[in-house]
Amino acid sequence: MTGGFYILRSPTLGQPEAEGLAVTDFLPLDPVVLADAPLCPVCGKPVGMLPWLPPHRVQLEFWANEPGDIAFGTGDDLLLSERFRQMYEQVGLVGLSGFDSVEVVRTKRYGKRKGIKPSGNYYLVRIARSRAAVDDKASELVRPKGRYCEECGGGDPEWAKRIVLRENTWSGEDIFYARGLPGRIMTSERYRDFHVENKINNGILIDASEYGFDWRFGEGYKPG
Repeated sequence: MTGGFYILRSPTLGQPEAEGLAVTDFLPLDPVVLADAPLCPVCGKPVGMLPWLPPHRVQLEFWANEPGDIAFGTGDDLLLSERFRQMYEQVGLVGLSGFDSVEVVRTKRYGKRKGIKPSGNYYLVRIARSRAAVDDKASELVRPKGRYCEECGGGDPEWAKRIVLRENTWSGEDIFYARGLPGRIMTSERYRDFHVENKINNGILIDASEYGFDWRFGEGYKPG
């Protein structure tokens, strides 16, 4: 199952992929309250980061000339703009929940950019954990030795040549985390069309069949 799925991730500053995008990040501010990590029901290992509980206070960081429709953080959460929320709800996509209001305590601008302010509210969203499961063999994916679990994969992969989902496991979400691939946001082709047609101004989408990585060399490196 290779066609029709994408990896959504933050652009890499200084790379051609970031050109023309409203690169925006966020940092949680104190008090930061975290819940217990979600656990695999089979092996008991964590399958995601510690969920962030209210209050949601943030610093927004702008690396371009306008605020992004998406702001990326360091965990499993995303911040989405008011514009994104309205369009998402209009088209009926599936996979995001919460839309909890965020207090933007301060903003930070880089370079010579001045006067950038959020255009409306931002919201914290939770991304669905799909029944979609990574096909390790078809993905040529390598996991730490002795840690495989049929349900969750057993830990963060070390590297992969591509991302292929097992046949008949996807449960219909448009934006989701797949079993066996923690920390990497996947999307459907329907989300990809939404992203392009509405000119969502931050985040890049990589065809899953072309997305490779190797933890030794960083995100985006594709093993030969």
